[in-house]
Amino acid sequence: MRKLEIVEVKEHNLYILKDLDTNEIIELMIEFHGISNPNISDKLLIAYSLTDKRSPFYLQPYAFRPTKKIMPKQVKDLNDKEYIVLNKDSKNIVLKRIYG
Repeated sequence: MRKLEIVEVKEHNLYILKDLDTNEIIELMIEFHGISNPNISDKLLIAYSLTDKRSPFYLQPYAFRPTKKIMPKQVKDLNDKEYIVLNKDSKNIVLKRIYG
């Protein structure tokens, strides 16, 4: 899993993120449902596959909503593109990917 910090939020849910290990800048379109949108300096734990610039799905919008079926530590161990962890207001919120 990749630990990213939100450094800028642009129109159409385009988040500019900085990898905290490599300082690489990544752009992702992410919609958040069921929670307020993250703020600058909030952190995301996200699978590498969702941030792969060579993927044909890169810059496609992703949508996530909160789930309580899985704990933040489990997501970190999974490296699963179906889940991300948002660290907002010193709380870890597990979000599940939604489609449609």
